[in-house]
Amino acid sequence: MADTVTDWKAFITAKRAAAKLSQSEFAARFGFNLRTLQNWECGRSRPHKFLRPSLLRKLSKIHVDTYATCV
Repeated sequence: MADTVTDWKAFITAKRAAAKLSQSEFAARFGFNLRTLQNWECGRSRPHKFLRPSLLRKLSKIHVDTYATCV
């Protein structure tokens, strides 16, 4: 699967919002460190290129109408 996401910050934030989960719940459900998720959502870092295909597969089942933003 190609890395088709260009804005990881918006993508991950929107997926979590669509799932109606807190950051802690989302991190626990998908096996992420909470601080890592927070860094992704606020644009301080993004998923490692080797993790991205797996992350896309894990999150592909969450339907998102629009991308949310980090607050």
